[in-house]
Amino acid sequence: MQRIDHLRPGQRQGAAHPRHRRPRRHRVRRPPPVPDRRGRHPQDRSAERSRAGHHPRAGRQQLGLAWAEGTLWVGQYRGRKIHQIDPATGAILRTIESDRFVTGVTWVDDECWHGTWENDESSLRRIDPATGEVLEQLDMPPGTGVSGLAADDGQPWFYCGGGGSGKLRVVKRPRA
Repeated sequence: MQRIDHLRPGQRQGAAHPRHRRPRRHRVRRPPPVPDRRGRHPQDRSAERSRAGHHPRAGRQQLGLAWAEGTLWVGQYRGRKIHQIDPATGAILRTIESDRFVTGVTWVDDECWHGTWENDESSLRRIDPATGEVLEQLDMPPGTGVSGLAADDGQPWFYCGGGGSGKLRVVKRPRA
């Protein structure tokens, strides 16, 4: 037996019968944002977070962030610098020059360390924060990239990203 499809006037061929259509999805209405204790709305806080990631005088390629001595320390990758920034005003208090790309900054046991990576050479360096002088250097094997640097006070390890390898590297810290 052959099936015959009937079309109503104004109905296109292939259009579903109204009873067989999917129900309309209702738009979910969210309640308006509630301000925090200080009276700031979430949109304001997100703008503050985005501003914190870019310091106008420090440049746009920050890599590495540490909190020490009541200030923020920010590594500037291509600029080969480490900036000490006053969190209250955003002013750059001090800039330490490096002779290699800065890939991470950390403070551990009252020592300032930073990672470097340029060409196929990477190292972890302990520096004098007042002068920028390299006091100690741990060279990584050739081809081993270091991106990012972290450590905990009292622990014998540095943790650093492995560049494009996607690996986490654990490096034993030297003891004084």
